[in-house]
Amino acid sequence: MDASADPIRVAVIDDERDIIELIKLNVQSDPRFELAGEGTNGAQALEVLAEAQPDVVVLDLDMPYFDGLNAITHVRQGWPDVKIVVFSARYEKYDAEDLVSSRADLYIDKTRGVPELLDRIVKLRAEA
Repeated sequence: MDASADPIRVAVIDDERDIIELIKLNVQSDPRFELAGEGTNGAQALEVLAEAQPDVVVLDLDMPYFDGLNAITHVRQGWPDVKIVVFSARYEKYDAEDLVSSRADLYIDKTRGVPELLDRIVKLRAEA
């Protein structure tokens, strides 16, 4: 079987439970994807990565305890091949240089919606 035909394993990390549920609903109803795990802060992102080994982590920036920028740094150190997709509506809270230097693979504003998020993840995989 062609590796690109395998479902894309996605972990969802966001402090808003409604966002997690919305993304999960879309991922679970789309055969291109498989839900690999979920969490509500950056520390849980690292736990999910260690346990589930997803292909992609969808990560909010503005989270309690351990925000998205800190999580990105740790993900890059421990899982350099995982694709990081920042899905956030709070870019204005962060310095532009910090966002650029964070080394995420893709940034999508939450106002663009989950269908665009999923389509962009598929394109990201195709580019790899």
